[in-house]
Amino acid sequence: MTDYALLSDVVAVARVVEVRNERLGDGFRSTVLLEITDSILGRAPNRPIALRQRSGEDENGQTLRVTSELQAVDGQSYLVMLSAGLYGQLATEGAGNPAASARGAARNYVQLGPTYLVQGDTLTPVDTGEVSPTTLSQLKATLAPVARARNTADDAAPAQETVQ
Repeated sequence: MTDYALLSDVVAVARVVEVRNERLGDGFRSTVLLEITDSILGRAPNRPIALRQRSGEDENGQTLRVTSELQAVDGQSYLVMLSAGLYGQLATEGAGNPAASARGAARNYVQLGPTYLVQGDTLTPVDTGEVSPTTLSQLKATLAPVARARNTADDAAPAQETVQ
């Protein structure tokens, strides 16, 4: 799990706000809107994050389910490890058109690695084949040095201007 966390842009506890079938021309079929409730690693935005998934309805109205993707339940909290860069790569490879996030809208991500249901301090794997659950406090302690180093590097980096 730590390897996936190190490769992620954001590792956080997130609550599912909404799940919707949504074809944006990026090769994905659905969006899970997540509200970050506890940022563990990386800088999560102060707005919802959009987890793009290949699961969802196809052109014929058939529901397709990718078993390795989160089967999100509204209001439930999960530990997620997310990558915006991998989203862009997969969207480009799959459809050639990453969906642009509108100003103020949720940024698009994909899930890296396993997903865990969060209940208090307990992390329970929701993916088949995952082994023993761990605790959120153990994960935070493991990732704390990485989070400090990453945050220090982010603070030292010059601000980049966004061209509109």
